Amino acid sequence: MNNNSNLLVELLKLFEDHEVYQAYNEVRQLLPFSALSRTTNEQHEKIITQSNLLPANFMEIGAKRQKSVAKVDIDHIAKSDETATGFLISPNLFMTNHHVIDSVNTAHRAKAVFNYQVKVDGTNAVTYSFQMNPEDFFYTNRLLDFTIVRLSNKDSLLENENCKYKTTNEIETILKIIKERIPSSFESQLSIAGDSWGYIKIKQDILIDIDNDPYVNIIQHPRGRRKEIAIQDNKIKKYDQNTLYYTTDTEAGSSGSPVFNNQWQLIALHRASAENEQENRGTLINSIISDLRREFSSSQEGRKTLNEIGI
Repeated sequence: MNNNSNLLVELLKLFEDHEVYQAYNEVRQLLPFSALSRTTNEQHEKIITQSNLLPANFMEIGAKRQKSVAKVDIDHIAKSDETATGFLISPNLFMTNHHVIDSVNTAHRAKAVFNYQVKVDGTNAVTYSFQMNPEDFFYTNRLLDFTIVRLSNKDSLLENENCKYKTTNEIETILKIIKERIPSSFESQLSIAGDSWGYIKIKQDILIDIDNDPYVNIIQHPRGRRKEIAIQDNKIKKYDQNTLYYTTDTEAGSSGSPVFNNQWQLIALHRASAENEQENRGTLINSIISDLRREFSSSQEGRKTLNEIGI
């Protein structure tokens, strides 16, 4: 109890009845209202176990990150066992798991669907799909379970279940008209996925600090559903040379999701659950960066790719 609080107690002991009010008025300007209104068994606020307080921009940064995350559809069939998740790491380089897209052939049968989510007003958002272009760039690593593939710069297909144009021919006709009415230079800019949806920067040597920053957040398309995010009760359990283990909820279809710390830094690529354990696992981004540098740093074209990714 500070000196002002002690003074109040002593004054209240000395004065009774109407004199108490006089004493109160003498010291009320010296004390904050909370000090006068607390009962004797109330304490100052405190952190319970570990602080869950986050800066107000936490949600704003998360909202920006989620734009770059897309649903992966294989064979254009929206079934839970044929969908996954992925995200942009440059304006048109896309990352997901090896077990999702394991070959050039699979990439040809896949597309990335952006904005597959529910809007603020509760209605379904318009989605945009990009085919994959593995001839331009494709790299996969089975051991670390990651794939990077170039997205096509061709016109994306506008999809909306509430759209009055129900057939592909009708939509293509509308797109053709739009294409004829805008400059070709502007059209090429619009067709790059990252121009609309941004991308998630990869950074080397992000510290995994279980003691001071033990939480992770995952943006995902579980079972092919519209985009969801896991930000509650998600703790890192451990990590080893290549793998991060955590308690965050995921489901089939979440493979290829980005795993962030509470600063929204990308720290892992989600890949699977751990057998017989109450935990999920992802490949550490630092391990992916090291592999890419080993693979591409020896050639001029490879270094160009590393520069595009920012590593």
